Amino acid sequence: MIMNRPDRLEKLSEALRELCDKRSLPFRDMLPNELPERPGVYLITKVEDEFEIPYWIGRADNIKRRVFTGLLMGGYANLSFKKQLEEKEICADIEEAKKFIRKNCALRWLRIQDARFRDIMACFASAVLNPKLGMPKEP
Repeated sequence: MIMNRPDRLEKLSEALRELCDKRSLPFRDMLPNELPERPGVYLITKVEDEFEIPYWIGRADNIKRRVFTGLLMGGYANLSFKKQLEEKEICADIEEAKKFIRKNCALRWLRIQDARFRDIMACFASAVLNPKLGMPKEP
């Protein structure tokens, strides 16, 4: 018999609700000082009219470094999200991917200090939200 962990499921559900209820920050308006230099889980969405479509779930030891420096400023190897945009033929190359992100995407994040819970939360959020491009396989 598998041990039931309703407390963990409830904690994950609460964290996912908190993440989804946060105000999204459009990449076009994003400034580096708006992002925390803390660990957590982040959700990248594509904004279409008044809706947001989940595109990517990620986790990071430093959200600011991963999202702003890696995603918007970094090169091809800095984040799988840009690779996925190219591989799924949403964008032709890395420069187009950066423009796509700035023009069409928004970000939400949730600070999570505990590394194990952060990993579990990223997997749980990915399973529930089913983002279009998935989530990275490794932290």
